[in-house]
This record gives sequence, C-alpha cells and structure tokens, in this order.
Amino acid sequence: MVKCLSTFRGNGEKIFFHIFFCKNEKYLYGKNQKGNQGNVEKLRRKRLEMEYKSFIFEVRIVDIPAKVIMTNIRHLEEVLKALSSYEFVRAVNALEKAENISVYAVENSSCTAEDFATKMTYIGKQVYFNKDGYMQKVNAKNLTERDVAIGISHTGQSRHTVDALRCAKESGAMTIAITNYQQALINKYADIILCTENTQYMYGNAIFSRSAQISLVDMLYLGVFLKNYDYYAEKLNNSWKNIQDLVYERDSRF
Repeated sequence: MVKCLSTFRGNGEKIFFHIFFCKNEKYLYGKNQKGNQGNVEKLRRKRLEMEYKSFIFEVRIVDIPAKVIMTNIRHLEEVLKALSSYEFVRAVNALEKAENISVYAVENSSCTAEDFATKMTYIGKQVYFNKDGYMQKVNAKNLTERDVAIGISHTGQSRHTVDALRCAKESGAMTIAITNYQQALINKYADIILCTENTQYMYGNAIFSRSAQISLVDMLYLGVFLKNYDYYAEKLNNSWKNIQDLVYERDSRF
C-alpha cells in the first residue's frame, strides 16, 4: 500500500488529502485541521478540479497531443485490468444469441451506442438505437426474454439510460451495463456488468471516457463476429456490396 499526502487551501482552511492505492483502486479520505471527517465527495471534486487546472495551465499547447495519447493509453490499460473476462464472455454469448438488441445511451455515450449499433447492423444483427430518451423507454417496454438491452453510461447515473435499462429488465430482456463505476446505479438493473474502470483522470468525464467505451464495444463486436466467422463475414460483405453506389471510386492520382 502506498500513501501520499497533498494539501491545498479551500475557503481559507487548509485541507489534507490522504490517498491510498490498493489493488489498483484509489480511496480518498479528507480531514480538516480539526481532525473531523470532511465531506469526502466535495474534497474529491476539489482535487479533480486541481488536476484539471494543472493539466490546462501547466502543459504547453505543443505538449497536449502527447499528453492526451499517454493518458488514453494509461486509461485503456486500467480498463483491461478492470474488465471481467467472465462477464465479457457472457455478454458476447448473449449478444450472439439475441433476436433483437437495443442500445440505450444519452449525451457523449450516444456516440458509442451509435457506433456499436452500426457495426452490428452491418453483420446482420437487428439493433435498435434512438437518441430520444423517451423512445428508448418505449422500446424497452416492448422487449422480450429473447432480446438483449445494453445501457451505456460513464457515470451510470444518467436518468434516461438507467430508466430504459430498468424497463428492459422488467420486460424480461437480458440486460448489460457498460459503465465506469462498480457501484453505479445502472448496475442494479444489469444481469451483466462491464466496468471500464473505477477512477477518473480529469475533472471532465467526457474527455477520456469515450476511448474506453469505444474499445469495449469493439471487443463485443469482434467477439460476436468470431463466434460464427463465416456467417458474419458473408453478411458484412453483402452489406458492403449494397452501399457501393454511395461510395466514390478512389482516384488513382491521389
């Protein structure tokens, strides 16, 4: 176990942070000068704000590309550690057998949802995704035990996504949650939990969350593809042939 101590001034009072690293998880405790237990969540947010400001103001513009790439690499390494192989295999098997697949997400996570829905549609899977949170809930109410629903939320607290996955579970569908936190609310309604990590590198969630989510849905897509390679390869080729008239021919001069 490694212990480190950092301080900063907040509202005129010196705040002490005790950070413990154990089994790749970070636990944050805060105490004020009087030794009383402080508001841990408030102190955590202040520390994240400090990290964010440090990233913005202490890094030269020219260094940002390398900084972002290195942070993404670190983030993806932690995803690989946090991901349960057992849960991943269960998710792949469920998706491969599903009659219909519904994906629920809002805001930044909707980019991941749309990417996953597109990939799965290309290989012949029946996938539903609608950015409208109300329609997601309507769809969830019409699922059956032959279907699979996926809720994607970095925080695991997004109301539309959580409510849609809850409705899908009540309808009898197999439910999968993709989130960053093991204790997220959305996990309460998930049969399978795919957790990308349990930490946050910067105050802004959206900056690095998408790389983890995209990598995870790519894993699921490839897992399904390899379950029946010849069948899905043929479906993919047929889909590609059907859209050839929408693609310009490559100019040999370039």
